[in-house]
Amino acid sequence: MIAVIGSPGDYAIMKQVQQLKLAYHEDRIVLLDKDTVFRRLGETETLFMVGHGIADSGDFRDVASGTMLEWLQDKDRGVPRVFGGIVLLSCYSGQQKIQNEPSLAGLLARELSGHAAPGTAVSGANGY
Repeated sequence: MIAVIGSPGDYAIMKQVQQLKLAYHEDRIVLLDKDTVFRRLGETETLFMVGHGIADSGDFRDVASGTMLEWLQDKDRGVPRVFGGIVLLSCYSGQQKIQNEPSLAGLLARELSGHAAPGTAVSGANGY
C-alpha cells in the first residue's frame, strides 16, 4: 500500500509515488489521513508512507507523530498484527533529530509493539 499525504501537484511527492508504482505496480495508492484503512495490508505487504518531512524533528509536515500513531493503532482501521513493515518516505524520518528521543521510524516501531508482530520493520530516510 502506498499512503500519500500532500498536494497531488507536488512534484517531489508524485515522483516518489511514480517510482513506487513502477517497482510495486500491484500496490494501491491511498490518501494518508484519519480514514485510511491499514487493516487491509497483506501478510507480506509493505506500507509505504509518502509525504514531506520536517528537518528539525523528522516528523511528517502534514501530520503530527502522535496523530499518525493513532491512525496506525486504531482498533478498526489500524495495521494488522502481521504485515510486511513500514517504509517512511519523508525527509529525516529515520534520523534521530532530538536528543534522547527516537527518530519517527524508531518511535513508530516502539509504539506499534503489541499492535504489530514482534520484529515488524519500520525504516525511514536519514536525510532529504
